Formats: sequence, structure tokens, C-alpha cells
Amino acid sequence: MQRIDSQNIVLLVRKAGFKATPAILAILTILQRAKKPLTVQEVAEKLNPKRDKVTIYRILEKLKEKRIIRHVDFQHGHAHYELNSDDHHHIICTACGKIEELEECSLKNMMQQVIKKSALFMRLTSHSMEFFGVCKTCDKKMKKIVSSPNLMKVRT
Repeated sequence: MQRIDSQNIVLLVRKAGFKATPAILAILTILQRAKKPLTVQEVAEKLNPKRDKVTIYRILEKLKEKRIIRHVDFQHGHAHYELNSDDHHHIICTACGKIEELEECSLKNMMQQVIKKSALFMRLTSHSMEFFGVCKTCDKKMKKIVSSPNLMKVRT
């Protein structure tokens, strides 16, 4: 994913019509340095001085509305946020929650086909796609459990 330096963060915030407040800059810096999308709780834990979650959530929502960041749905029941970029996707393990980032999106042809088939839309501005599966570690654990001779047999 494309990384944005501190000066560009300030410019991005101002271009979106926000003041470059210490809270906004701190949140964006945390997201910029993160190796994966973060929850509101994870952002709150990294902030110094600490801010209440409501304030953090409001800032995140404003940044999302201006498309500086994006909401990522890992189907964990809570939101994750990252700097906005269409050039990557994620694979999420449904067993342990491990997340791997997939660089370089090659969905341009598919996006062109989607717009050609659409009766209502003229163009696409972005997309979001997450993949779900089982990581290698969890797959090995599952295979051990299934092949274990100690499993109780059910009588019929």
C-alpha cells in the first residue's frame, strides 16, 4: 500500500477542508504507520494523550466521508480503518482472525465490465474486496484435530 509522509498528511487534511489539528494528525499518523487496518480501540490505545472513543470515532467518520481513510469490513462485528488506497486487498482467516495484505489490485478489467453492464452508473470511483479463508497454521491444526485417533466416535 502507498505510504504517505507527514507533510503529505497535512496537505491531504487541508485539501479535504479540515484543520490539521493535533488529534486528526495523530490518528492519521497512527493509521499510516500501522501494518494492518485498526479498530477504534486500537487507535485509542496508541494515542497519547488518550482521547475518548467517541471523539476518535467522530474523527474517523469525518475522514472516511472525505475518503482520506476507508472502513474495512473483516466481518468481526466492528469497524477497521486504514488510509484509503485502491491498490490492495486483504485475506482474513476465519478461524484466528489473522490478516494478510495483498498488494497490487488487478481488478481494472472487472471494474470496466461492471460499469458496462450497469444501467444506472457512469463510472466507478473505488472498490473494496476482502477475501476470507483459513490460514496455513489453522488449517494444520484443523487437520490434526480431524485425524486424531482420540476423537470420540458417535454411536448410531
